[in-house]
Amino acid sequence: MIPARKLLFFSLFIFASAASADEKTSLTQRYQPGKTYQLAVESTIETRHLATDEVAHSTAKIKQTYEMQASKEATGQTLVKVHIASIEATITSPEQLLKYDSANPALSPPALQQTFGAMKDKSFTLVYDSSHRLVETRDAANDDTTPLGTQTGMTSKQLAEAFHRLRDLPLPVQPMAPGKSWTWENQLELPPIGKILIKGISTLEPPASPTPQGIASIKITGQIEFPPLIAADSTPITLNNASSTGTLLFDQELGQVKKLETVTSLTVQQQGQTFHLRQTEKTELISVTDTATDTP
Repeated sequence: MIPARKLLFFSLFIFASAASADEKTSLTQRYQPGKTYQLAVESTIETRHLATDEVAHSTAKIKQTYEMQASKEATGQTLVKVHIASIEATITSPEQLLKYDSANPALSPPALQQTFGAMKDKSFTLVYDSSHRLVETRDAANDDTTPLGTQTGMTSKQLAEAFHRLRDLPLPVQPMAPGKSWTWENQLELPPIGKILIKGISTLEPPASPTPQGIASIKITGQIEFPPLIAADSTPITLNNASSTGTLLFDQELGQVKKLETVTSLTVQQQGQTFHLRQTEKTELISVTDTATDTP
């Protein structure tokens, strides 16, 4: 049986940018110093037995909020401090119902307190130059692994790398015009799974109603290649045919993703059985506010 908590790390954070009109536009995500960005990510992950089409193993519903505070250094670089502000999770299986809420973690089973509690405590700082390109990651430990059953999950350093790459990976290096497409790929270390290869195609759609003015739309298709896995009971697990589709809305004035909705599907083979895993995910920028400052 595949632990539901492990499915948390299958998530794709595929973000991109867009343009307006027929002119080429720079599609670089940017942060304004003095602003705090709050991001909500809602995921539903379920597995179904292909032979019966019945829900099997577990269904996990996870909601996370990220807070990103941008500031300016004397060198002109922009610092973006990222931390997970809250986590809520509901995990169901034929045998049990488990819940976790970071606002009141004591009500959750110890295993969920360990896994999600360790994730919530993680933070890191991304450093961008004047061209909005990442030049450094700070404040990210390389030894604070996340408990995940009998295995371990991401460290802060690995989380920082994944957060940056999955937000910026689908963005083109050069300005793009509506109707144009571009490809991207990268390899990520994603414990406890291992190294995964992510690649895909993004297409900037022509402006069309009902998309509001100043909001651009991008269609995304992607593929994921997983390494061979071993379950806790030493049986092999094979993940195949992983594909993802999504639609992204990009706020050109803010230089930020406004909303992203994706569906990721793959097959899971274990002990002679085949399951279909489906993840739906919605990421939304819920607020941009002035960063609070301490007063004397």
